[in-house]
Amino acid sequence: VDDPNGHCPDSVTFYELDDERYLDQWRGKNNSNNERLLFDVIVFNFAVNEAKASLFARELLNKEHGRLLAPINTSNDYWLKQTYKVIDGR
Repeated sequence: VDDPNGHCPDSVTFYELDDERYLDQWRGKNNSNNERLLFDVIVFNFAVNEAKASLFARELLNKEHGRLLAPINTSNDYWLKQTYKVIDGR
């Protein structure tokens, strides 16, 4: 955290990757029959189509209480207008 008064819990991780590379990396680490690492919260800081946000929610979120927040494009592949949506893992 750059702000000396700020605090980020150790359980929070930030990734500087595009979404598709991150998903490929996550699938590679979670492809066995072992218990998958699922997330409680995912936040996109860039616009995505609703289908992609739903895919991330279905694959990566904890089904019981996980939530994803993303600026969703109002039309497919239209990047100039978004609406924030919360999607669960179901």
